[in-house]
Amino acid sequence: MKDKVQSMELHEQDDKYHELDNKASIIYKFVMTYSDFIKAIRDYGTGEEINMVEVHTLAEKKKWMGH
Repeated sequence: MKDKVQSMELHEQDDKYHELDNKASIIYKFVMTYSDFIKAIRDYGTGEEINMVEVHTLAEKKKWMGH
């Protein structure tokens, strides 16, 4: 009886692992895709090509410098 219960617990753990691994893979793919998106070089209307991180950095700098 104990072996049957232990075997069932291992099976449930295995199922839960695969369920969580599938969910983690979805999150990982999103993070990697978003990372590529924010690093992409674009022209935000200034004629200069910069990425999203640089745009936000410059916007914060401007905000804190009072311009």
